[in-house]
Parts: sequence; C-alpha cells; structure tokens
Amino acid sequence: MLAMNRVVVVGPFPPPVHGAAVMTEAVTERLCAAGAAVTRCNISPTAKTRGWRWHLSRMRAYGRCYAQILGMSKNATLYISLSGGAGLAYDLIGVMLARWKASTVVFHHHSFNYVDRWRLIFALLLRVGAANQVHAVLCGEMERKMRVQYACVRKFVQVSNGGILRLEARCTRERYELRNIGFLSNLAMTKGVDRFLDLAAALAADAGLKAHVAGPFADAQTQAYVESRLKSLPNVTYHGPLYGEDKQRFYDRIDFFVFLSRYPNEAEPLVVYEAMAAGLPVAVTGRGCLCELVGSAVMVDREGQDLAPIIQQIASWRADPEAYRSASLASAERFRALRRAWKTQAETFLGVFGLVAVRRHPR
Repeated sequence: MLAMNRVVVVGPFPPPVHGAAVMTEAVTERLCAAGAAVTRCNISPTAKTRGWRWHLSRMRAYGRCYAQILGMSKNATLYISLSGGAGLAYDLIGVMLARWKASTVVFHHHSFNYVDRWRLIFALLLRVGAANQVHAVLCGEMERKMRVQYACVRKFVQVSNGGILRLEARCTRERYELRNIGFLSNLAMTKGVDRFLDLAAALAADAGLKAHVAGPFADAQTQAYVESRLKSLPNVTYHGPLYGEDKQRFYDRIDFFVFLSRYPNEAEPLVVYEAMAAGLPVAVTGRGCLCELVGSAVMVDREGQDLAPIIQQIASWRADPEAYRSASLASAERFRALRRAWKTQAETFLGVFGLVAVRRHPR
C-alpha cells in the first residue's frame, strides 16, 4: 500500500451529467470521507455543444489541471480518470508532468477503446508514467485484456463502479408479467437507441407490449432521428431526461431493460446495474465488462445487429409468466451477489491511497 493521503484528482465532474463525471465525483467523495486531502482538477469543458468553443474550453480546463499537477507536493498521489479516445493525448501531458514531479499515479480505466485493441497513445502514456503506477480496472475481463495488450502493466486493483457508488438494491415489487420494455441512456446512435426502436418496431404486432425510451439527446441529429421514428411507432413512449426518483419510477414502470450499445468506449454502464437492482432482466451487447458481470442476461452480438434472441426471449416470457418471474428474481439476486463483492473491492481501492473505508451505519 502507498502511505499517501494527499490526492490530486483529474477527471470530468458534473455538469454535464454522464457516467465518467458521476464516477469522478463519487471517487472524490469516497477519498474525502476516508480522510484524504483532495485537490479537484475538473476537465469538463464549459461549452455545451461540440465545436471550436468546446475544444477551446477543454484545453483551458486541462491547462488549469497541468498547473495544479505542477504544484503537487512530491509525496502526493495523482489520480486520473482516463479518457477513452483522443483525450488520452491531454492525459499524456499530465502524466509527463507528474513523472517530473515523481508522483505516484493511479489510472482509473472507464473505457475498453484502448483495451480491446492496442493503441499507441496509451502505450506511450504507460511508458512515461511513474514507475509505481497502479491501474484501477472495472472487472477481471478488463485486466485480462490489458495484460495481453500491454505487457508493461504490472499493478492492478479491481473495483467496480457499483462499489464506488454504493448502489443499493431497490426492487420495489415482484414482477409476474412482461408487458413493458425499456431503454434509458444518453440517447445516441452508438448507445443503441436506433436498435431499440428497431426492436420496438419488430414487436409492434403484440398489442399487449409497450416500449419506453428515456434520456437526454446527445445531439440534434439523434433527436431528429428519434422524433421522426416515434411518429410511426405508437407503441413507444419517450419520457425525456430522467434523474433521481423519476429514473427509479421509470425502472418500476418497465419489466425488461434493453441496452444495445455499440459505443467503442463502453465498459460498465451504470444503467444496467440500476436495472438489475430494480429486479429487471436485461438484454445487452457483448461489450466491456457486461459479458462477465450480468450473469443470466440475454446477450447479443457486439454491434446489436441480431435482435432475434431478444425477440424470442420476449415471446417465451410472454407465454410463460412463471419463467419471466424466475428471470426477474435471478437478476435481482445477481445484483446482490455483485454488491457483496463490491464492498471488498472498494476497501482495497482506498487502500491504494493509504486510506481506510469509512463504515456506514446500517439503515
């Protein structure tokens, strides 16, 4: 373990609200609660839409972070929530500065983009990083692939996003019948909203089955696409962006959660865990950590092209409510099993910083 309690956290913080930002905020809160002196380096751009202003605001944010890294004391730990794509170039500069400061670096990986395939920029980042670098991975599959792609990586700690966030089981009722399917995410083509609408179209002949979509639109093009398709899909309801209790009510409304992401960075989407925590069977693409973690989920190809397994499973559950009920209970139990493992993982993660997890009073 590294006896260091001063931590500089580099990563996106809300707003905007997305998975990486939520996780950086959660990690910071856990470090602070355990007694660390944390300096926050927010790399979130202030511009709301992509363009030259967005890139300029991002460069400014990283510039402020570089100044904070240069001001680090030499016995501090640098924690970096790594970018999944071109942002690794910005991260590389920060790691070079940290190496000059002789700081320990903890890399937190939230993307499979450079894990599924070897990437030069990430290989360079590893080479210039401090000798005592530690890699926080989301699952065993991520560690296994990283060892294959990058032989120089030695130190790993596995910690699920669910363990950092302390996700709770929130199954409010037993489920006896499949009548509603749902999709919730930041709505983008790569997140699979188009494939979910294709699925809804294929199921439109079943008048007793309804489909529900929720989440903010990633861009104007996606919004136009979804709104156009909804005109010909009366069995689909769009609920808009949902947060907090409104999101929980969405999970309570539906009976089956479908997440057909083909996003190259996809690793461990929180919405899938939230659905399982609500007792929902799930259907997912074979990406990231999903293959390892979701247990008895309906699994389709990485691109979400073949919808037949989902259609067949829905038909089977519609014809056999008891089988559906068993699948719902199995999903909830899988979540509880994961949650038990997450507790130990989170404690080990904090130990990397020389910290001890704060015990919460039981509810």
